[in-house]
Amino acid sequence: MKKKLFLILRYPAGILLFLLGALLSGLGNGIPSMILFLLLMLSEIVLIYMESGNIIDLRLLLSLSWLFGISISSLKLSNLQSPWSVPMWFSTGGFYFLFLIGFDAMSWILKKRSPERRHRKNIVTFRHNPSFRRAVFSTILILTMAGLFAFLLESIILDFRIPIFAEWSYEAYSEFHVTGLHYFCVSLVLVTPLSVYYLFLGKPGRRGIMALIICNGIALLVPFLILSKMQMLLTLALPAFAFLVIQEKIPKRIIMAGTVVFGILVIGVFVVLMRYKNYPEGYLQSIFQFKKPETPLTIQYPYTYIVNNFENLNLLTLKLQHHSFGIRELFPFFALTGLKFLPKVQTLLALEQYTTIPELTTLTVLYHVYGDFGTVGAFAFGLVLGGVSALVTDFSYRRKSAGGVLLYVQIAFYMALSFFTTWFSDATTWFYFIATAAITIYIRIYFKRNNRPAPVRRRRKPEEDDVDLELDDDERSDY
Repeated sequence: MKKKLFLILRYPAGILLFLLGALLSGLGNGIPSMILFLLLMLSEIVLIYMESGNIIDLRLLLSLSWLFGISISSLKLSNLQSPWSVPMWFSTGGFYFLFLIGFDAMSWILKKRSPERRHRKNIVTFRHNPSFRRAVFSTILILTMAGLFAFLLESIILDFRIPIFAEWSYEAYSEFHVTGLHYFCVSLVLVTPLSVYYLFLGKPGRRGIMALIICNGIALLVPFLILSKMQMLLTLALPAFAFLVIQEKIPKRIIMAGTVVFGILVIGVFVVLMRYKNYPEGYLQSIFQFKKPETPLTIQYPYTYIVNNFENLNLLTLKLQHHSFGIRELFPFFALTGLKFLPKVQTLLALEQYTTIPELTTLTVLYHVYGDFGTVGAFAFGLVLGGVSALVTDFSYRRKSAGGVLLYVQIAFYMALSFFTTWFSDATTWFYFIATAAITIYIRIYFKRNNRPAPVRRRRKPEEDDVDLELDDDERSDY
């Protein structure tokens, strides 16, 4: 009874807390508003973790990134920020709570349809199977060779203008892109999580270890050479997520220590990448436009790259005159099919993108959804995404196939950085999904072809008159 009452009160209490925080933020009370949103974030994280025991639960990651971004946005430390509109508050809040409701509803449906699903053992069916391990290993090699070939070909086509060697690397990074080839280049991010999956299947030999080191070295080197922060972050985060998905029981102290080490590693990588991007002196401070210019750049940079995405969405809610009814969300289809090069399609896609300044173009996961269908679209998107996330969670943790693990870690990453970009209306995201499906099909076909059992030859039963089967040694010599 207490549990049912708690579940009934959980969402109204959370929505009330969100609305109160929004009201205080609108009145200019930044710090109290931030405290309320942080309180909501912490309470949701604790409740979700107590329920699932999963540190990378998709609901937990979304709660952390979405509510934390909203909370620090309430401080309004930059001149780029402005008070949020009513549609902005309804869209961000409605999306979040409907995501949770959609997830819970789909989980309830799955449990009702098959109660025993939850109690199935979470193991890889083909662990230690040589054919299956070879299938995964060959996939790693193919991905690495395809990504390296695409990178080298891009470099040749672009006259070896590799961003890390450019005088102003930021501009070179933006220009290092060849249509079609770049998808395969950035697909190197799938090498590291697949390598973790392969190691879980069994201990490789010396040659296997050397091959894995080379493949993962290439997967890390390419994003460093092209100075892609997002590709580097994916390359580092996805294997960590894959380990947490595959490994069932991990001591909390190891998780905490690993989180700290991972955080230090990511910060170190970002510092190095920032150093090599060779921004002109004072460039970053000029675009961040902090109200207190003396604020350290180490605070200005992460703060702006979180909150300005919400500001771009708020600007859209204020300035948008007409919704595009699906055109923005269909961009991956136009891009991956090549239709975006047709003049009529280009005219159709020529929609204005509202940003605070031209240099800061990153957006939240809701930007294109709102542009297409407004607040109603944000609500529907949250509900559908929550349901799909529950399905992916059930499939990935129940079977733990290579494709299931890859799919889960990608969506986990998108939830963890839901404030950063549109993700699901980005062509690269859908190329990763297609690559994941291709990997799944390839492994299945490879395994079936190379794991066929040898045909069993049926022995003829001796008949009563087969006395010649029992011969003396002298008689055998006659044959």
